[in-house]
Amino acid sequence: MKNYDHKTIKINSGFEIPKLGMGTWQIKGSECVNSVKEAIDIGYRAIDTAQVYENEEEVGQALKECSVPREEICLTSKVWRDNLSKKEVIKTTEESLKRLKTDYIDLMLIHWPNDDYDLSATMEALAELKEENKLKEFGVSNFPTSYLEKVQNKQTNFVCDQVEYHPYLDQSPVINWLTKHDKFLIAYSPLARGKVFKDEKIKKIASKHQVDCAQVVLAWLCRQDSVVAIPKSSSREHLKSNWESQNLVLDDEDVQMIDDLQSPNGRLIDPEWAPQWD
Repeated sequence: MKNYDHKTIKINSGFEIPKLGMGTWQIKGSECVNSVKEAIDIGYRAIDTAQVYENEEEVGQALKECSVPREEICLTSKVWRDNLSKKEVIKTTEESLKRLKTDYIDLMLIHWPNDDYDLSATMEALAELKEENKLKEFGVSNFPTSYLEKVQNKQTNFVCDQVEYHPYLDQSPVINWLTKHDKFLIAYSPLARGKVFKDEKIKKIASKHQVDCAQVVLAWLCRQDSVVAIPKSSSREHLKSNWESQNLVLDDEDVQMIDDLQSPNGRLIDPEWAPQWD
């Protein structure tokens, strides 16, 4: 894997994804259509959705109505954890394609691991969809290293793991595993559900650079070689501010200060069906 100008990640297959994208969790209806169009207008070229977000239709509408060609957008969606039989993966992906009004999804992920399903069959379905050009690549989400090993043992060419990652959660075991295997990490909840805005250390760094706290954290994430960040925002003001984080260069002291906030116990998203985390 190699980095392109610190703004995209390109893997050996040729698949390329911007290091900063837009998350759409909990954004629905006309607000979703408008905010995705705003994001694309600002310059975003990576949009993240999921079957369970119930907004694929709106994301698809925004992609149809925006002025940027579909092939310039990296679109990610996710198969829900109850749809992981081979038949359901194929069926629900076909439904996602219809809702998204597109012939292909750039990156399709397994949203959460689920031991009730045969992982081999799940990955086989995604591989078949890729062969049919309905997916460009596929990956996983919320997989700790023990599950990443399981997928790797199936000899499937998955490319990434999308996980909760922000200054308060140490994800080094997952990052190290992914980097070793030429894969990348997509960070969801990168702003720790707003916690970063109240952090005195992050505020201090923001004040020093005359930027906001979100820009500091996104710059910290995106400077990491194998990391993509997908902050959620629906307002043009925040979308634009997040986008401008790419212009911020943190010094070693800033980075160390943020690194020191990390803890294995900083997880915010931990549903009852979650796997055993690293």
